[in-house]
Amino acid sequence: MEFIIGQLPKLTVDTIVAYIFGHNIPSLKLFKSFGFTQWGLLPQVAELDGIKRDLVILGRHFKWLLKRVWYKFEHVHKNKKQAE
Repeated sequence: MEFIIGQLPKLTVDTIVAYIFGHNIPSLKLFKSFGFTQWGLLPQVAELDGIKRDLVILGRHFKWLLKRVWYKFEHVHKNKKQAE
């Protein structure tokens, strides 16, 4: 997860949305430990092995991360121009 989040500025992605089956507790805990919150719930939308399963939608915005990277880029670019 840390690797994926670290790639967001290079990809200019500021939001991640995850669709996780409600019975997949380890995945839900992993995403929540990285600050994802529940954005939606699709109750009993899939049948797996004869059991109706919920789909939980988790999300997180990373706009602050992109702003920080762009600020650093602009600051370095500005200093290079002044040095020329």
